[in-house]
Order: sequence, then C-alpha cells, then structure tokens
Amino acid sequence: MKAILPITPGSSLFNNKQKGAIAMPEITRFYGIIIRMYFLPKEHEPSHIHAKYGEYEGSISIDTCEMISGNLPKNAQKLVKDWVEKYKEDLQKMWDEQKVHKLPPLL
Repeated sequence: MKAILPITPGSSLFNNKQKGAIAMPEITRFYGIIIRMYFLPKEHEPSHIHAKYGEYEGSISIDTCEMISGNLPKNAQKLVKDWVEKYKEDLQKMWDEQKVHKLPPLL
C-alpha cells in the first residue's frame, strides 16, 4: 500500500523524497466538507478536486463545477460547486502546475 503524506503549501509530489507516495493535500474545509487535490505524476483528466463530507465523497470537475463521480448529498454538492466556481482559476493552475496552496473556505 502506498503512503499518504501531508503536503505543505507550495510543495509538490516532485519535492517528495519518499518514492511511490500519494500526495493528498488539503486545500480547504468548510461546513464539514474537506477539499483535496491528488497529485500523482499526473492525475487523470479531466481536472478535478475531491470532496469528502462524512462518509460521502465526490470528484468535481474544475471546468464544469459538476460532480463527475461519487455520492455527495445534493446540499454538499451545491456548496462545493459554489466554492469551485469562485476559485476555478486557482484550482486549474494548481492542477496544471501540481503545486498546492491553501484557499479560503466558502463563507
């Protein structure tokens, strides 16, 4: 099993010395929802973020802001969609450069 490592702002998987680790940086959290973006040598397209809300999870497209897989409840999907729309450019840049930084929560 691959190790899951915390990532600090501005870091990337390529700076990680532990080979085979899966980077799972947290970008923000709000209303019990945790937003992360996985960094593998290149995560599969389309560009997306992962949201976790209790036992529910979902992958949300950065481009369309729609859930592409998962079982997030509708109210959590709406909150995540609103947040992704607000930070779409930042998220796409993180995806393209594979460098993470924290973003503000949805208020």
